Amino acid sequence: QHEVDGARDAILACNFSTSHTSDKEEATAQTEKDHASCRSEEAEMAAAKKGACSFCHYASENMEMPKCLPGPEEHCDQMEDYLGALKKQIDTLTSMHTTLTSEHEKCVEAETALIEQVHKCNQSQALFEMTFCSQRLAVLNGCQSYEECRSEKIKARKEIHAAVQITEVGRKAEYTAANHIKCLVEVFGAPAKEQPDKLKECDNFKIDTSKYDIVYHDIPPAVDCDTGSVKEHPCTVEWLTKHYKVQDWYDMVQLAACIPCGPFP
Repeated sequence: QHEVDGARDAILACNFSTSHTSDKEEATAQTEKDHASCRSEEAEMAAAKKGACSFCHYASENMEMPKCLPGPEEHCDQMEDYLGALKKQIDTLTSMHTTLTSEHEKCVEAETALIEQVHKCNQSQALFEMTFCSQRLAVLNGCQSYEECRSEKIKARKEIHAAVQITEVGRKAEYTAANHIKCLVEVFGAPAKEQPDKLKECDNFKIDTSKYDIVYHDIPPAVDCDTGSVKEHPCTVEWLTKHYKVQDWYDMVQLAACIPCGPFP
């Protein structure tokens, strides 16, 4: 019975469990969270950059360029008025220069920060996609290993059952023969007048061999190896929609080229 029980337990030991992929699932969830957070910041920075770099539009609507003055030779008799007008133009242009320079610097600063953020987020995106692929590989390998293990152990079970059945039949025959011989020996020790009946009893003697019965277990049902969580993977349309396109930040960021998972053998 021990061998038969062991064959069943060996099949059960093949049961696929997601415990060996839980760490990878957690890692995938964390990298996706980090990437989404990075892209949200990028979207905010893109909006800030757009505002910071709109100073040309602002200037065209809110700053009026001073009118050009004629040469001083035309105002020699009104030089004080001319110099006053010239000073006013210089002050206006200086103010415009100061304002536009400040706004330009803000734009450059915002552009530089956004470029750095895009680079950071692209690295985060790559890490997320590669981590997801690692999780996918672990799940698919786990399912494949489970199926191979189960097939191997079921084959071994069949061989064990066949060997044990032969042994079971042999033990029962041996036990039956031993008890029959014992009964016949008792015939020799019985009085002569009782021997015929005793011999008849031996011929009709039913030996209970149930204690040598072996319980042969059915093959344990297969565990459903669920690969649904990794059916869609990086770069497939469905995956890109689920993880990127439906996000609030999608239209405001510069996603890097998606990194697909390698082929599964």
